[in-house]
Amino acid sequence: MKRFTQGAAIITTAAILGLSACNDNNSPIGAGLVDGTVSITVDSLTLSLDAETTVAPKYDARSTTNIIGRITAPEYGELSCEYIARLMCASQLPLPDSITTEHLDSVSILLRVPRNQITGDSLAPQQLRVYLMNSKFNDVKADTVTNEFNPDGFYDASNPLVSKSYTLSGIAGSDVMLTSSLLTLPIKLTGDNYDKFGPDLVKQYRTNPDMFEWPKSFQAFLPGIYVKPVFGSGCIANVEATQFMLYYHTRYTSVEYKDNEVVEVEKVKKDSVSLIATAPEVLSTNRIVYKPAPVLAAMQAQGKCIVTTPGGYQTRMTFPAERILDEYNRHDGSASMISNLNFAIPASKIRNDYGIGVPPYLLMVKASAADQFFNEGKLPDGTGSFWGSYNSNNGEYVFTSLRDYIIELSKKDKITAEDTEFLIIPVNLGLETNTNSYTGETTTTVTSCTPYLTAPTMCELHTDRAKIVFTYSAQYNK
Repeated sequence: MKRFTQGAAIITTAAILGLSACNDNNSPIGAGLVDGTVSITVDSLTLSLDAETTVAPKYDARSTTNIIGRITAPEYGELSCEYIARLMCASQLPLPDSITTEHLDSVSILLRVPRNQITGDSLAPQQLRVYLMNSKFNDVKADTVTNEFNPDGFYDASNPLVSKSYTLSGIAGSDVMLTSSLLTLPIKLTGDNYDKFGPDLVKQYRTNPDMFEWPKSFQAFLPGIYVKPVFGSGCIANVEATQFMLYYHTRYTSVEYKDNEVVEVEKVKKDSVSLIATAPEVLSTNRIVYKPAPVLAAMQAQGKCIVTTPGGYQTRMTFPAERILDEYNRHDGSASMISNLNFAIPASKIRNDYGIGVPPYLLMVKASAADQFFNEGKLPDGTGSFWGSYNSNNGEYVFTSLRDYIIELSKKDKITAEDTEFLIIPVNLGLETNTNSYTGETTTTVTSCTPYLTAPTMCELHTDRAKIVFTYSAQYNK
């Protein structure tokens, strides 16, 4: 049964525009439009929506960032994350000609991890391996890759490029590392692998520069990398960037005053340059395996609505558009107008000991268009898709205005299930905020919308207490 409560504020205004000076010849044209009563109605509704938790299907796991590690939490479940990426090279060698292979010192792969995007125990010992993808990976089409992509057959499992044992605490780092918002995990290459990405790569730049002009031609040299956790559990990290960093040195002579004499001292200056890195222009995707905890499965069985990331559970609901329009039509006057429709869903964190919080944004999209929405890289349009942000003060997701959506439905002869069935999916949003220098008004524009892959999250949506504020006006003639 749906529970429905209503509070309505009605503002009534006597129309005075029809008054005029004494003139028997005044035209009556327009009098019918203004001779009456205008009411502005604000309905505050609390509704119990028809909603259920559903298992999220496989999804597009391409992202400009990556996620690595394993975690097992009693309240959340088991999550294993690894990533596969093509790489972007510098189009020109950013080294002066005076730098020869004798000046090269080392090559390291650097994983850049934002400190505020680490979930779990940062002291947990872990190990990862980096593999080189083979030429078969060049034939993989980016739009066919999902979170279930299997890299078997695209790399040599017996021949890793490098292995690294690590923690993500940064305690052993320098003072600068400890105060930086970005944690850097260095993975040093040795032997033939150093030669390939050090001396040999510099020679390639200087003898075969055409190979580095386009990502497509560079793939012949390096189709991609596969970064896989092989030991340890308890920590998940978001990797902002993966870079191949070349370190080198130069020598110079410094004139110094020492023991009352002017002497020349030979010194060494060390420097570095990034020649290869992940980038938005080339494919970067995550392989994610998530098994929700039994406690979440029990909540689903009890009819509770939950969402999790990455993947796992999402919520399917029926938006009460017919109920809202029935209320609107009941008050319909001769010149009615819909002013706004706001929508919010209360939500609560699911308690856990791993710091797993709630997703920052949710997408509300028509169920029939959800696959197409992500496959075609669409943005919330305010008619069939909307975004909501989590308000930590009120403990609810507040969605952008549904005014255009309800106006379109009010014009239809019949509302179908396709019009009202929605999926609630956690998403990453790219937002741009602009302020009008004249009015001071601030507007927020969505520039990207993708499934939320940054970190594990979960929350319960209280769809039995959904909030709707519907504002409309009508004129009643005398």
